[in-house]
Amino acid sequence: MKVFLTVGSQLPFDRLAAAVDAWAQAGGKSHVVTGQIGDTTTPPRHFEWSAELEPQAFRVAVESADIIVGHAGTGTIMAALCAGKSVVVLARRKALQETRNDHQVATVERFSDLPGFHGTADADEIPSLIEAALVGLESPPAGNKIGTPAGAPVRSSLRLHAQGPIVERLRSFLDEALS
Repeated sequence: MKVFLTVGSQLPFDRLAAAVDAWAQAGGKSHVVTGQIGDTTTPPRHFEWSAELEPQAFRVAVESADIIVGHAGTGTIMAALCAGKSVVVLARRKALQETRNDHQVATVERFSDLPGFHGTADADEIPSLIEAALVGLESPPAGNKIGTPAGAPVRSSLRLHAQGPIVERLRSFLDEALS
């Protein structure tokens, strides 16, 4: 399986990069892990990464990944949903001076019931959430609350949530921004 980590384009997120690095060291070695991690102070040692990606390289990374891991920014979540990917997110925290307020904590709470969405504000939970996302891809649920047929992959059910006029506008915006 391919796992792609993105911390967004504005700020590094060392806490998330370190959590993914710890997972890659402990058990993620059988997976291909790559990341876009910004200007970090603690470079990962157990997966390939770059500080920035050009828009086309970012698009390729998202499309080729099985799971997207990122900060709980709506752009990251929408990119994953629009691509039909499972997503694992870590909320940036105001108390840790990672953001100006706890809006990402609220975002995690809002998306928490979506199939294929795994979110937390606790970096220690990231390894287990990545594992849960991987298990979800390998053995999809027998069905879910939005009526996906039994045995359908999680990524299909995620794509069902990425519909409607607002999502189409976001998709167009992202397509323009990333092309």
